[in-house]
Amino acid sequence: NDDQRCSSAGACVDLLSTECDILQWPEDGHDDVVFLGSIMSTSGIFEDLVQPLENAFQLAVEDFNDNASLQSGAKIAWVGCDASAGVAAALAAAEHLRDNVEAPAIVGPIFSEQAREIAEQVTVPAGMFVISPTASAPSLSNFDDDNLLWRVTPNDVYQGNALVDRFLSDLSPAPQRLLVLNKDDAYGNELRDLIQTELATNIPNVYFASYPGPETFATEEDLLSSYGEVLGIALSQAGIAQNAGAYDSPDDHYTHILILGTSEAEAFIVSYLGIWAQTYAPLGVPFPLITGSHGVVPNLPAIVANVGVTPGTEPLLPL
Repeated sequence: NDDQRCSSAGACVDLLSTECDILQWPEDGHDDVVFLGSIMSTSGIFEDLVQPLENAFQLAVEDFNDNASLQSGAKIAWVGCDASAGVAAALAAAEHLRDNVEAPAIVGPIFSEQAREIAEQVTVPAGMFVISPTASAPSLSNFDDDNLLWRVTPNDVYQGNALVDRFLSDLSPAPQRLLVLNKDDAYGNELRDLIQTELATNIPNVYFASYPGPETFATEEDLLSSYGEVLGIALSQAGIAQNAGAYDSPDDHYTHILILGTSEAEAFIVSYLGIWAQTYAPLGVPFPLITGSHGVVPNLPAIVANVGVTPGTEPLLPL
């Protein structure tokens, strides 16, 4: 059928699976093709962040097939997979691309933890090449990958140094109370570890808090409840480190917030805005300066635009 291929064992195998639901053949037909796979988190909360990356990959495949071929004369067929559900989905997609599609190469995953897991468990043992456009965790440089796991974006050592420089040298007035929120995965944890000592040593009051990735929640309500609890602890007397104090005067507040994550930053920013408007603005507390790591930045315009549009945020629109 159109959604099958003839395997190396001479059997008809399905090219599509639960995670892999995109199939694009070259215009020349189904014969004499080499399959490339992609694993990207393109649905739910990650759609706005990642869909442009998948679109770029599709454009590259179409452009190649229109103007060139491989040395053998073969064209490229593409099977695209969605790993928005997390590491387990990325592993299932990689296994499908290995066993059924028999793709020699994969573009993606987008997130560092997924890239590391599929490399260690699936692609490196199978001799498959993987190149991630965005995975940046330093740990990806520290395991034996037989030179089969590549990435385009720089190691987070560079981003960590830039964040330290910004918070310790570039901001005026200098941060007095800093809240650092990091996603509990390879990207968020390793980036936090790169900056934690410098920030905690040089800023009077710093509180670090980890939060689960959005793919771990069954519903948006569960996500908002969990993230609200993280914020609540950060804003409580017990949760603020280094004698940061309670929120009972304009002097007791976070002057800066740093979010080390991706699209889920919207939940924290909007929630904090609501808490501030109800509780702290009447005290004369200024809204803190919010900084996002590189995984947050692409969504910042949308986060601002969504206030008042997203259900439950209508009261924040005048702000």
